[in-house]
Amino acid sequence: MLDTQVSPSKVPWEPGLECVVGVVRLSGGWEGAVSFQCSLRQAARFSEQITRKPCPLKPNRIVRDVVGELANVITGNIKCFFPRGVNTSFPLVMYGTEHSIRIAGPVVRLPFLVEDGEVFWIGLRSLNAGEAQGVRSTSLAVVA
Repeated sequence: MLDTQVSPSKVPWEPGLECVVGVVRLSGGWEGAVSFQCSLRQAARFSEQITRKPCPLKPNRIVRDVVGELANVITGNIKCFFPRGVNTSFPLVMYGTEHSIRIAGPVVRLPFLVEDGEVFWIGLRSLNAGEAQGVRSTSLAVVA
């Protein structure tokens, strides 16, 4: 999809980062959310790679659509680790530093380094009494 090399990173996540975030809610057999978060610059680069057209450095419709689609694809790729009956929402996409999403429960954020030096995070939040009940344990790999 992106034809980009991605590797795990140790860059810590910091609240207040100016970024673009795509969130997909999970409901049914397991409750929670999956998020994809990156800088606006990285979102614009991903948009250019997917559309094969220049993308301005602003949170326009194309950037929001691409971030939403990446959140959707990542969620679809890890959905097989959840119990049967898990449903996904349409992605919600936000930009900036002043947004917040209130989804209770612990969150795990995994940082990934892109070949151009940028970092993005994939987040997984559980609403099941603070536990990832029913989720099969495995190591996750991201294919970009």
